Amino acid sequence: MKKLAVIITIILVCSLAMAVSVKAANSYFTQAIQMHTLPLGVFSTTVGITHNPNTNTYWSIGGGFSPTQIYEQDPNGTFLVSSTVPLDARAIAYRAEDGVIYIRTYNGGLYNLTLPFDGTVTQVLPNIFQYMQCGFAFANGGNIFDFYNGTVKEYNFTTGAEIRNFTLNTPFPSAHTYPYDSMIASNGTDLYFLSATDDIYVYDIDGNLKTIVSLDHATLDTFEAPASLSYTNERIYVADISDSTWYGFRIMGFPAITLTPNTGFAATTISATGFAPNSIVTIDWDGTVIPTVPNTIVTDAYGDFTAIISVLTPSSVGDHTVNATDETGNSAEATFTIIDMTGPEGPAGATGPAGPTGPTGATGPAGATGATGATGPAGPQGEQGETGATGATGSTGATGPEGPAGEVSLAYVAAPVALGVVAIFLSLFAMFRKKP
Repeated sequence: MKKLAVIITIILVCSLAMAVSVKAANSYFTQAIQMHTLPLGVFSTTVGITHNPNTNTYWSIGGGFSPTQIYEQDPNGTFLVSSTVPLDARAIAYRAEDGVIYIRTYNGGLYNLTLPFDGTVTQVLPNIFQYMQCGFAFANGGNIFDFYNGTVKEYNFTTGAEIRNFTLNTPFPSAHTYPYDSMIASNGTDLYFLSATDDIYVYDIDGNLKTIVSLDHATLDTFEAPASLSYTNERIYVADISDSTWYGFRIMGFPAITLTPNTGFAATTISATGFAPNSIVTIDWDGTVIPTVPNTIVTDAYGDFTAIISVLTPSSVGDHTVNATDETGNSAEATFTIIDMTGPEGPAGATGPAGPTGPTGATGPAGATGATGATGPAGPQGEQGETGATGATGSTGATGPEGPAGEVSLAYVAAPVALGVVAIFLSLFAMFRKKP
């Protein structure tokens, strides 16, 4: 009995483990379901297709010689443009960051396609790629990615300078045979590669394997035009030359979101794919849940949804993370960059009128008397003032009556005589003293 109990316990534990494993797998289960087809056009070799969301049309291009065929068609497959461009193309892709379609050539670098279409192209970068056959994709904020023999290189879109290179950590089958050794596609955040067994190998932006998706192709085990690998309009596209058809596949259970625009300061539209079907989705901005339009987001039967959000921090210039999470825990994120809308400082305004004079404050206390300074030098003598006017001469008084004649006093006569005698005597005395 004890052995039976142990066996039953082991079975229960294993069953529980399997149930947990299945649940985990279901939350990250990936498969590719055919969603769209387009007529191929007259191609000897086709190297790519891209969707232009500005016009809701598809552009496909051939390669192998110049000039090469180029087509524009609506989503129903009606051809709008059937012409050539003077290039030997290797890939075509729409860049969401500037709304321009670019073409990579065999030996001429990167060109943009003139729209409205007039048959002309303009080179924007010389041949920066690591191999002449390389395709290319835009990812990581609009930078250029290419691939050759297991090595991915990232280039600055503006300058063409190489930013980094890395090796895929788990190489996919047929990685070293053309054209599988040169084709790359991207949804902007992940990198896609097609193996010879019609499997899509999905890596993160640093080359780490995330999942393997099998393409559900109804007629062939392998596609006849693997060089045509593209990711556009939230689908993987590969051409089948045998039936002249583009096949578009939607990856299910592999969530991804796209922001349009992904820069600004007001609002953005979220387009999402790969979430759980019929599931409520929550959106957060830098970790804070935010309101959306519609107020409640529910994915459709394919796990897709579209919503509008307002920028939560419009004055916080720089990169911010927008995250979407469904009820089963599937999540995806994208970066929104708030741009600086502050203009240059304006000229100084005119001086405003003077305000009214305020009341006079109370007189403060008198300060202490300072020390007496040193006496300064005497100043120069001033000019002599003018002589004052001579006073008037007083009038002469009247002459009094003449008095009677008086006698002269003896004292008045004797005194002068006596003084003269004394003087004579002194003179004689002096003379006699001087003789020998």
